[in-house]
Amino acid sequence: MLGRLGEMVGRAARHRGLQHLAAGRAAQRDELTGLWTRSALAALGPRLLRAASRRGEVAGVIFFDVDDFKWVNDTFGHSAGDEVLRTLGARVRAVVRDKDLAVRFGGDEFVVVLSGLPTMWGADVVTERLRHALEADIALGETSLTVQVSAGIALLGVDGFSLAELLDAADHAAYTVKRNRQSPWHRHSPASDARTGPRPTGPPAPNAEELRRAIHDGGLLVHLQPQVDAATGSAVGFEALSRWEHPRLGLLGPRDIVSLAEREGLKREVTHTILDKALACHAVLRKEHPDSRMAVNISTRSLLDEQLAPRLAELLARHGTHPGKLTVEITEPAVSPSAAVSRALGRLESLGCRLGLHEYGTGQTSLTSVATNRAVRELQLAPGLAGRVLTDPDARRLVRAVISMAHSLELEVVGEGVESTELAAELRHLGCDVLQGFHIQAPAPLPEVLAWTRAWPAASRTALGLGPGQ
Repeated sequence: MLGRLGEMVGRAARHRGLQHLAAGRAAQRDELTGLWTRSALAALGPRLLRAASRRGEVAGVIFFDVDDFKWVNDTFGHSAGDEVLRTLGARVRAVVRDKDLAVRFGGDEFVVVLSGLPTMWGADVVTERLRHALEADIALGETSLTVQVSAGIALLGVDGFSLAELLDAADHAAYTVKRNRQSPWHRHSPASDARTGPRPTGPPAPNAEELRRAIHDGGLLVHLQPQVDAATGSAVGFEALSRWEHPRLGLLGPRDIVSLAEREGLKREVTHTILDKALACHAVLRKEHPDSRMAVNISTRSLLDEQLAPRLAELLARHGTHPGKLTVEITEPAVSPSAAVSRALGRLESLGCRLGLHEYGTGQTSLTSVATNRAVRELQLAPGLAGRVLTDPDARRLVRAVISMAHSLELEVVGEGVESTELAAELRHLGCDVLQGFHIQAPAPLPEVLAWTRAWPAASRTALGLGPGQ
């Protein structure tokens, strides 16, 4: 009790310290977003970092910007662009803590200075929460749009000792995201960021006409990642991940596909194409694994599309797939208590599909919200959370508690991001029902996954750390 009281007093003192530093600086608030300005960052940021260093706290910087923001202004007008920035500013303020410094760095660029983090992985958690908040739908009059952000992280004492050094490192990390197109955020790494080189100019970005051709000519693909039973190691399912074999840019991932499809009004066509491809692959996989399931991620906008359920019913019938063998994965913000969401979930549940909550542990959804949506039967732990259980006691306790509560709600728990035998064994010990990750198999085309299904039984016990009696 005394320890908790001391922690609360410490947090209050740090909050008062930031308020004291900010006193008299009301003019340094950005009028549009309500965030601090760049000049406030220059004045307050170094003090926060020095204070954190004196206390021996983990601190750092997140640098992020909005992908293709110019397109928003060009398409909807600058007033709509201002509304998007105003909304993003409110979401940033809702996510960051009182003791953090959230700044509009310029245009569509933002910076958050973090201090007093519980562990060095705390910045990852904040970044994920920011990403989920910022990438939710934004209402613009009669329509809505979804933006995506690219974020970089730099830690005090690891990536630099001054604000300028951390900003530079985080900026480079953010541009590594834009260059590599593999993840929405990146922790600074001198080796990988050096390979990124200067800010990319590169070949022209993919365009709408190319995406339309890909939809109709077979350029959109799915790669499959196996899911295995944590207790036995046997393959129980596969997750379909969208890919685009682009003629100029090579293999592109979901971020490139989704952002372009959202902008050009092609989301419905892309979603239906990926579902078709996934169920076609599952028809082949069922010949060797007749009881296996196929999982496909669906965005919030696609979930609310009234044409989704009828089209899905047609595809299930075409490929001879039992609805209960398809898991429709939805992201955390989709499980919000609204009439529209309830109707959308009800339409999928009426088909007999399983619903899964994707990347749980990064957004703001509570298990109470999940409990009110009984259509949800599966919970996937976010890789960033599951991956820390070996090194972060707080993450381990949180994962154990989440699994226990999920089981009490009769939810199956999938541990994503398994990258080692040790992590597989620990997640199994904590109660995960299903495991998935690069250590088991990276996402791959159907022929490679078929080869994996034949080789995996002999390798599974060693790879997952299963003893002879398990």
